[in-house]
Amino acid sequence: MEIQWPLILFTLFICLSAGIFAAQGILAFVGKGTKLQPVALLVSFLAMVVGGIASFTHLQHWERIFNGFGHITSGITQEMIALVVMAIAMVVFFVVMWKSAGDDSDGGKIARFFKGEFAASIVIPKWTAVLAIVTAVAMVVITSHSYEMPSRLVWHTPILYFYYLAQAFVLGAAGIWVIAAATKTDDVVAPAVKYTLIAGVVMAVAVAAYAVFIASMNVPDVGYHFDPTHPMAGLVESSVLTSSIFSGSLAWVFWGGAIVLGCLIPALVAFLKKSSSEQSGLFGFVAFACALAGGIAFRYILYALGFTVFRFF
Repeated sequence: MEIQWPLILFTLFICLSAGIFAAQGILAFVGKGTKLQPVALLVSFLAMVVGGIASFTHLQHWERIFNGFGHITSGITQEMIALVVMAIAMVVFFVVMWKSAGDDSDGGKIARFFKGEFAASIVIPKWTAVLAIVTAVAMVVITSHSYEMPSRLVWHTPILYFYYLAQAFVLGAAGIWVIAAATKTDDVVAPAVKYTLIAGVVMAVAVAAYAVFIASMNVPDVGYHFDPTHPMAGLVESSVLTSSIFSGSLAWVFWGGAIVLGCLIPALVAFLKKSSSEQSGLFGFVAFACALAGGIAFRYILYALGFTVFRFF
């Protein structure tokens, strides 16, 4: 299957958006991180917008997408519904914070709001926190369901849900770490570092489990075949493709990108940060950037191996 970069970016930024929004909900539920909440919400919203735009650019005639919304079982319809619901939850989250911040007799409330100057007066009810967590998790699950296709063997596994949820976990933890350091929300930095470490380990388990699934697939032996949807492509053998993840043509992407960049470096950086009180922002940025790069790398593998079952019949 050809690499669909717009869809790679769509799922990546949706995991980023949902991960940060869920982390906001958790922080609000335990009564921490009020100072960073406005900035985190803005980042989460912008990530969702970027992901949505990326999804639309995948379509040659994007305006025809509305014809598919009449089918509730359509994956893209379900994704759109989930996006709208999560966007509404973000608006609710913002309104609750904005109203609790109170009036600003000196003017400039918007700038001061995002600078965290109203942190002491902002109150986020637990129901709002739960709403953020539930909608964020649902967004990731629905997106995973949309890509869990029986026609593409590599994608037809419940491990796909685990992978995307783990991706949201690591991006949310590392993203909150960066935002906490940037906004000087000291009561959140330490928990964010801790959960980035845990998330890196969870991500490694998810990637490893998925890789083992791919490498051990019982692909029918049909030999070399021609793909009529790609007339200029060379002959390929499916069994060789699936075994290439550990030691073949995709090994460098898997080991260097998905494992080292996406899992080990974020976890290692978080572990090292525990013994250092300086440069929290730099540490967090490295962990966050590597988690993004690792997410792109493994999605590349999923598309490179996303052949359909039609070649076996």
